[in-house]
Amino acid sequence: MATKTTHSPMLGVRVPRAVSEGIRRQAKTNKMSITDVVLNDLKPYDVYTSPEGQDALERINKVLEQGTAVVHNRPTGVQQHEDDSWWENLQLHKYIDGETITWEHRIVQKEGDTRGQALSQYADTLWGEWYAKKDGLQREALLVDLETNGRHVFRVGYPNFQKWRVFPDVYELDLHWKWYVLGDRAEKGINYMEALPTNPEEQRFYDWTAKYLTEVLSQYTNTYQPNKRLVVTPDTQDGGWSYALRYYTNHTASENLTHWAGFFLTNYRQAQIDKDVDRFNVMVGDLTLATLYVHTLEIQKDLKTS
Repeated sequence: MATKTTHSPMLGVRVPRAVSEGIRRQAKTNKMSITDVVLNDLKPYDVYTSPEGQDALERINKVLEQGTAVVHNRPTGVQQHEDDSWWENLQLHKYIDGETITWEHRIVQKEGDTRGQALSQYADTLWGEWYAKKDGLQREALLVDLETNGRHVFRVGYPNFQKWRVFPDVYELDLHWKWYVLGDRAEKGINYMEALPTNPEEQRFYDWTAKYLTEVLSQYTNTYQPNKRLVVTPDTQDGGWSYALRYYTNHTASENLTHWAGFFLTNYRQAQIDKDVDRFNVMVGDLTLATLYVHTLEIQKDLKTS
């Protein structure tokens, strides 16, 4: 009597109809299940679960963990043309500095993924290159190459990072603040935290703006919901400017307020207004009529880690 075998996890693959029919015929002819027919052809991949395969994965993971423990700059040397940048079957970024060759791996961490997930996915890619080698000597040589100090540099990249709203850990959220509030990736390269009044006219506008934004901030904190935004619309239907303000949950309300106020003070300074027009009243009017979108930037509490 045949017994039912359960295999986990489920692997779904679409195949041409002719292949599907061929598998069915082979199973019927040999009095086997379709699962057993397919698994017989997958036996070469058992090397992944062998002690050799598990040891290789452990060494690859160690290389990635150590290689991403610090933030690396671009390798020194001249970057080669992409056609000459193949390491095994991976097209990487190759740099030559004299007789030294450095391979730069760029690991993608998407919004909603943890650092561990990104490294695990890339480890699987490298593991596949190890498996593709024909014998044990070639596989060992690949691992030794990966483990050679200075031979490989691993850099983690964040696609569309500026637009992220949810973060897997405080590291990425702190990095976002560092880059887009304090750093040279901030809008127009301006650190709005350092934008402070320099004369009585600016002080008057700054004080008014801080008071107005404090009311907005109060609305935000009283209606805050995870992954939501607050929309502050003017009473009038005339319409006006709209601004997107980011609220960093890893920073105090005061710090966020300082950032917002610095942004509007910078706008105040840069606005093209005729000299005979009251700049204060114009800019206060614009901000009063503006629609404000307050977006929450936070650590995703229920983020899956595996």
